[in-house]
Order: sequence, then C-alpha cells, then structure tokens
Amino acid sequence: MAIGAEQSVRGSGRVRDVMNEAVLTVAPGDKLRLAQQMMLWGGFRHLPVVDDGDLVGIVSDGDLFEAQARGRASGDTPVREVMTARLETATGDELVSDVAWRMAMAHIQCLPVLERDRLVGILTSSDLLAYMGRGEVGPRGAPLVGDVREVMSRAPVAVHEDTRLGAALGIMCEQGIRHLPVVDADKRLVGLVSDRDLRVAVGDPLEALRRGSATLAHRTVGEVMSHAPTRVGVDATVDALAVALLDERVGAVPVVDDDERLVGIVSYVDVLNYALGREGGGRAGKPD
Repeated sequence: MAIGAEQSVRGSGRVRDVMNEAVLTVAPGDKLRLAQQMMLWGGFRHLPVVDDGDLVGIVSDGDLFEAQARGRASGDTPVREVMTARLETATGDELVSDVAWRMAMAHIQCLPVLERDRLVGILTSSDLLAYMGRGEVGPRGAPLVGDVREVMSRAPVAVHEDTRLGAALGIMCEQGIRHLPVVDADKRLVGLVSDRDLRVAVGDPLEALRRGSATLAHRTVGEVMSHAPTRVGVDATVDALAVALLDERVGAVPVVDDDERLVGIVSYVDVLNYALGREGGGRAGKPD
C-alpha cells in the first residue's frame, strides 16, 4: 500500500522549527580525510561546503564512500572534487510539509537552509522522520498503519561473524550499502555491522584496503559488529518501525520472522518516503 502522491501532508510547522542550527562546515580546499573524520566524530552524514561565508556545495558520507570505492579519490583529495555544487536549498520560512515533499520527490536527503544567502541550518531526512514521529508530517489524517513488508528491502545481503573485515568492506563497496546484517548458519540475526563500525575499527577503511591492512585481513566482523541490534518483526507497523529508528538513533533496522531469521532490512529513508507517498523498499542502507 503506497500512499498516493495526490495526498497532502499535514502540519504548519516552519523549517526553522525543525532544522539543525549547529552546522559543521568544510572549505572546498579541505581534504576528504578531514571531512570523513568530522562526519564520524560528529555523527553527521552531510557537511555543507562554505567558501568565504558563501555556500558553494555539500558533501555526504555517500559521496566520500563512492568516490573512494571507485578509485576516484583518496584522503588527500580536496572536498571540491567530490562535492555536489548544484544545490537545492530551503529557507526558514518555508512549511516543513512543502519542503518534505520537495525532498522526497527529488530523492534529496539533506537541504541547507539559507537566510539572506547565508547558511543558518541544515534539514535532513532524519530530522523530518523525527518531526513525523510527533505526528506533524504524514498522510492526511492517517497514521502509518501499513506493515514493514511494504517498505523493507527483501533478502538483504548478509555476512557471518567469521567474515573478514576486508570481505565485508568489499561487499559494502560493491553493493553501495552501509549496513550489513550478521547471521548464523541458520540465517538467524546475531548482529549488524555498519560502515561506521569499520571506520572506528580501522580508520579510513578504503585506504586500509588499498594498503592491504593486516586489520582488514585478520579481524572479523564479529569483533566490531553491534551485538543484539534493534530489530522488528515482519508484522510490525511502520509506526513501530519509525519509533525504533528514532528511539535507538540507528540508520537501518533488520526485519526478522518469528524464528529470528533475517527476511529484510529497512532504513529511515524508506519510512520517510513511505510517509510522504513514495513507494518504500529497495533503498535500505544506501549511502546517500
């Protein structure tokens, strides 16, 4: 049940009420290694790029991951070479509902917020999900009563506890994903490993891969994964899933059957898109 695009969203809140005003920025000439460290330490996925006070671009962890995975960049590459320069922006006076639709229809996960051409905040999909969780943004007059099956990515790629970190990183690069469920021999969920877990373990994982790091060659997923990760059942409502994502502050949640066997995975982006009328599924864990 995908909610029709003709349905409107409710709520009269303004962007300034939802945006994050504590914005870290980088300069066009800063190295990707610095941007990566700022994202990791600050828990951010997007950094506006500012030159002499003017917004000139935005760079996401997905941009960094993809550029490095494809061999187009290293830690010493300037941010300007991978940033997105042609930007959609918002103003603080715009309605959250209007901006949410614009982001969903354009597949945008982050919008810089400008006042008089100066950066004053940033609005992300996770901000909108939190707003939606308070009942402010959603299908007109309707709760999110669908179940997880309608938004999850089915049969996700998974690894085992004894999978080497290098192999897990290779899968993430090849598949363009940032979360890997960890299962046992019976396909029961035992953990979850993310690109962030790998960065904490080895620093810049892609540079470690190029160097032939002993850490990637000898350490296993079981050593760095999140044990007993948040998960939901296949019969859970989308509302319950949204609450799990918000309360646990995670980017993706595995979906399991009654025997704890992995059947899917769903991200906060999938839930937000579902709420705004787009078809969910197929994008869980994408680095965007």
